[in-house]
Amino acid sequence: MENDPVQKNQFRHFRRIVWGFFLFIFGVLLLTGAIYVPFIYESQTLRYHFGADRNLLLTGHIMGTTAAVLIFFQLILISRITVLDRIFSINRLHLLHRINAALILSMALYHLLMILSILGTETLAPDVRQWPEYTGLLLLIMLTGIVFSGFFRKYIHMPYNYWFFFHRIFAPCVSLLLCVHVYFVSETFRYDNAHRLIIIFIISCFLIYILVRLKNSFFFRTACRITDIRMAGRLIHTLELVPEKEQRIINVPGQFAFIKIKSGNISMEEHPFTISSTPTRPPVLQFTIRSSGDWTKKVPNLIMNDRVFISGPFGIYGHLDLKSSRELIMIAGGIGITPMLSILRYLLDNKSDRKITLIWSNRTHEEVIYPDEFRSMENNMPNLDIQYLFTRETGDEEITGRLDRNSLKIRLSGCSRRSVVLLCGPPKMMSRVKKDLLFLGFHRRSIITERFSM
Repeated sequence: MENDPVQKNQFRHFRRIVWGFFLFIFGVLLLTGAIYVPFIYESQTLRYHFGADRNLLLTGHIMGTTAAVLIFFQLILISRITVLDRIFSINRLHLLHRINAALILSMALYHLLMILSILGTETLAPDVRQWPEYTGLLLLIMLTGIVFSGFFRKYIHMPYNYWFFFHRIFAPCVSLLLCVHVYFVSETFRYDNAHRLIIIFIISCFLIYILVRLKNSFFFRTACRITDIRMAGRLIHTLELVPEKEQRIINVPGQFAFIKIKSGNISMEEHPFTISSTPTRPPVLQFTIRSSGDWTKKVPNLIMNDRVFISGPFGIYGHLDLKSSRELIMIAGGIGITPMLSILRYLLDNKSDRKITLIWSNRTHEEVIYPDEFRSMENNMPNLDIQYLFTRETGDEEITGRLDRNSLKIRLSGCSRRSVVLLCGPPKMMSRVKKDLLFLGFHRRSIITERFSM
């Protein structure tokens, strides 16, 4: 593995920390600048208010300028810039995107309430001269719709494709309305230097948006063809793809990619899936998909030679020191085995003698994918120990029941507490198991989880 391109396709832990620190400082400086803008460039309304009224009005302006910068951050968080993925991971950036959206909405609401509490509702009088204020009100309404539809989509049973279309149309409108509202609503940005700042901000937002659109276009995707589709387990199918052109997609074992499928049997939505194949067996890419939603239930209807467009790979789940001799523990729930399958295949091909313990929880035997391959791995990797657990079957107590603290204690009794632990499965299962692992003495920094939802 000395000249392994996989190892060159990732950032080491120290390098991620250094770059992450500098980017964090850069973000803090931008937010600090946004906070100081209302102090440096006072609006006319601030000059005629004193005491508590002035402080409330100033706070409202600060909330507004800070929310504007955070909206700019939103565009960066979804841009899928490779360097940012290698430092933070796309799935973590998407989680931050959701948290940031709630923060922006809170600040925007606070901004409106502070302004109205001091200036009164006459600022929203039905007067054509008040159009910048109404632009801000429309911006707030759209922002509320975007945030609530994102957080409660599953609860209101909104299909993903409808939500994505809604989000794709209104999100850029929010950025545009923000620029218009900030520029025209007060005299703050009529100062020469402030005028330059807002122009730079508007141009930056526009360029980042263009970058996002380009990154999501077919121009930045790899076109592949389906060469095989087969059942891997109960309600689980495997897609095998090969790039149309003679090129190799180099992924780190355990990473995922976004795929769009052009077929008459399935809608052309974008979805993230783990790459379950190993980069040591090019050029084939393999995705193992459970039929659990409206879109994934149509995957079995795909046919050979359907085109698939791939964006990625992404994620730092597999950014391990794969040459290390440090003991490795894998805990998977159901289809959460896919990133670990990729890692095991990679280690098998490189004849690794690393001690590995795999605990794999499924509901029934029928949901175990590639049982023959896992048996072969055990035979060819003498230091690999696979322990199965089934939650909806009766019989042998050693392989039935849930993966609770007592079960983990027994199954991991012979494992070092300094082991690297990979954890992937349903969110509730991962949260519970992680707490149990910490209780049992495993180090927090050594527990690596993978969570992604759209």
